[in-house]
Amino acid sequence: MRIIESENAYDAKLLTSEFLTMKRQQGVTKPCLDQHRYALIHLHKGIDKAPEMADVYRCLPPTMGSGYYNKRLTTYRQYFTFCKRLGRTLNWSISDIHYKKKKYHIVNHENCEVQTLLQSFNQKTFAGLRDYVLTMFILDTGTRPSEVVRILPEDINYTERECTLRAEITKTHEERIVPISTKVLMLIRKLLHYHLPEWGKTTVFCNDWGKELKTTGYRNRCKQVCDRNQIHITPYELRHIFATNYIRNGGDPFTLQKILGHASLNTTRIYVNLNTKDLHLMHEKANVISQFSFTKNHFIGRKNTKQNL
Repeated sequence: MRIIESENAYDAKLLTSEFLTMKRQQGVTKPCLDQHRYALIHLHKGIDKAPEMADVYRCLPPTMGSGYYNKRLTTYRQYFTFCKRLGRTLNWSISDIHYKKKKYHIVNHENCEVQTLLQSFNQKTFAGLRDYVLTMFILDTGTRPSEVVRILPEDINYTERECTLRAEITKTHEERIVPISTKVLMLIRKLLHYHLPEWGKTTVFCNDWGKELKTTGYRNRCKQVCDRNQIHITPYELRHIFATNYIRNGGDPFTLQKILGHASLNTTRIYVNLNTKDLHLMHEKANVISQFSFTKNHFIGRKNTKQNL
């Protein structure tokens, strides 16, 4: 990190550059770096001095979703902590701005909707085949779309039927291993067969030019397919579909936590909250009452009602 000469001057461009360099050295992923960069550009837009609390509030409107709101606030907290270390003190505290309480909303999709999405990819083209295999991969492993697009061919272990998600591509910056079904492994082999030699070393789910596929590109292609079929499934919801079906089919939250890469079991627990239909199915499956036998001694009641008047 370079030493900034003036202790009191506030150079937004230089401070932003130094902050991003520090985050890059810490191993922050490119999507996170882009998120930090955009948040800071938005913060400094239209001002030529150190930001005030009002500027931060301007960048955090109440209508913003809790997830995006909290991510942006985290950027600002880390940035101002960084500035404080360099002697750029503020006359206000960003800790006075609080995080929003997260609201988790798991969308339930019918199996027919997922099937429609899968059948709508044109597998006669490389892009269509890639999107199909990528979608199947997420449905099979619950991996985040931002992690899947950065998987390399050498990350796939065909013998052990698993994929290693390297620390530099995971959200938690910790390596994890996810199991893969034989069917999806066969699809990956088929996709890699169509990789051109001139592409060299590239990701499994690359674009038509052999470059890393962006999550926005995959999301937009999924949206086009969904719009044509009047359904609504986002790439991240594929991860939710995997998690909810994993629980429905008898999987336990502890192994699901490891597969999904959640730092806390509290995050995984949201998938355990099944809907009413699931409760009925599980109730029928458990059938607790079947283990009890009933006697034939039934209550007869009073035969002579006149005598009881």
